[in-house]
Amino acid sequence: MWLTKKIHYFLGSKIDYFSQVHALNKFKYTKISSTANGNVKKGVIFSTYAALIGESSQTGGKYKSRIKQLLQWCGQDFDGIIIFDECHRAKNLCPSGSSKPTKTGLTVLELQNKLPKARVVYASATGASEPRNMAYMVRLAVDKRGVGVMEIVAMDLKLRGMYIARQLSFHGVTFKIDEVSLSNEFIKLYDDAVKLSSLTLLLLASLFGIALQFQTSLDDVFSAIRAINCPQKKKVLSLSLRQ
Repeated sequence: MWLTKKIHYFLGSKIDYFSQVHALNKFKYTKISSTANGNVKKGVIFSTYAALIGESSQTGGKYKSRIKQLLQWCGQDFDGIIIFDECHRAKNLCPSGSSKPTKTGLTVLELQNKLPKARVVYASATGASEPRNMAYMVRLAVDKRGVGVMEIVAMDLKLRGMYIARQLSFHGVTFKIDEVSLSNEFIKLYDDAVKLSSLTLLLLASLFGIALQFQTSLDDVFSAIRAINCPQKKKVLSLSLRQ
């Protein structure tokens, strides 16, 4: 079973070379193995997350949702593979504040809970900013304590062989720090730009009647400008990478 964000993500894969592939959204809302759906009893079912949460608008019928169709087709003893491609689509299973879980997150969770023997693969190139955004990854037993545990979670998953991440190598890369003197022309251009920015801030503060609120901030800005324009600091540091 292959779940992804958009259909063209799947079309570029090689899976159709060795398996019989069926699009979930093409099935009628009845048993997938029924005559109405071509007696499909094996193969790979592909679906977008939008199709996964789909429901029939017709009244009556036992299989009015895609998730019910999948669960019936797989059976309780299903031990095949479920691939959650672009799995971050289910990250809002545990939203912040008073927000409610998304239907996508709840359906992804239900699919895993109802098929406990299935082998699950989570694939995504989008990092999770907080552990709660990984709540749908129930097979990994991810802790939901705080942002500080993210690196520890990643290290632990890697050690257990449950997390694979590629990173650009810095092998053969060297760097050096060059101190570059600024020309008088560049210094004048920079000073003029600072003056223009200062005048713009004053004009905006005057127009919107909030001069007092900006006064403290402007004082800090002018102090920084004076420090930057100090003759002893007419240099800038630049980093250059070479490979």
